[in-house]
Amino acid sequence: MPYFPLFVSLADRDVLIVGGGAVALRKARSLSAFGCRITAAAAAFCPGWETLNAVCRTAALTGGEPWLWGTPWALVIAAAGDRALNLRVSDEARTRGIPVNTADDARACTFYFPALVRRGDVVVGVCSGGKAPFYTKLLRKELEAAIPPGDGALPDVLETQREAARRGGEEAADRLIRTLRTALDRDPDLSASQLQALCEKFWQQTENYK
Repeated sequence: MPYFPLFVSLADRDVLIVGGGAVALRKARSLSAFGCRITAAAAAFCPGWETLNAVCRTAALTGGEPWLWGTPWALVIAAAGDRALNLRVSDEARTRGIPVNTADDARACTFYFPALVRRGDVVVGVCSGGKAPFYTKLLRKELEAAIPPGDGALPDVLETQREAARRGGEEAADRLIRTLRTALDRDPDLSASQLQALCEKFWQQTENYK
């Protein structure tokens, strides 16, 4: 059964990562871009954690420590190099109704960590139900090549064009997006006001726009 993709805000919410190795660090880096507060707990931490704005607590763990569960976590990531520890963390999280991802056991997950492509507020997540992460990585690379880097500037501008796009119709809205993409390909540093001016010019030149 496929998993439903649900986009949620993690801004100013607390996320627990159990594990201090490369896998845990990679997940922490992905999550840090979404404004959450990360607490990581592990017996040891690999180089790289010092570059993140995360609270790192060094301790020997069984996964059931009371201090580990005193915070209302939005998400829990079990990514330690100890399978038994990961399973205990997963059990504890599920008992508390907290969404949990377990790095080494798809069956112990209540959500999967997608392969992400991000362009500003444009976020695409790819999931194979935990069955083939190497496949989702390939799809991510293909999507990264397909989605222009400048698309990150579009949502804020296009938000102001929703009514105009509704009146102009789907075909005109598609042409507007292509027009803005072409302009950003030529000059990635176009300001919001310059993009707005391009939108105004586009609608002025669009036939049958009312």
